[in-house]
Amino acid sequence: MRVCMTLSYDGAYFFGFQSQKTYHNTVIDSLKIALKSLGIDSNLIGAGRTDKGVHAINQTISFDIPNFWSDLLKLQNELNRKLKHIKIKKIIPTNDNFHARFDAKK
Repeated sequence: MRVCMTLSYDGAYFFGFQSQKTYHNTVIDSLKIALKSLGIDSNLIGAGRTDKGVHAINQTISFDIPNFWSDLLKLQNELNRKLKHIKIKKIIPTNDNFHARFDAKK
């Protein structure tokens, strides 16, 4: 199932949003670690990127999850419990063609 996740984060704790070769403390890397611990190993697509130290209020990410995570509120709560300096605001199901970057409106 493809989902759209909206999150916020304090950029002061990260070397930006996108994975980097030299730094591993990025928003996307933190999300991947938390998701992997919950049995989700998916390609995360962000609507945009932030640089080191830049905060986000409504960052949108799309990715696929296994069917055993049908309770999206439970997934959101588990992720919020695991993540520091990142707050998952909502996770909603979307169609299989949804792409956070290319379907962004603003």
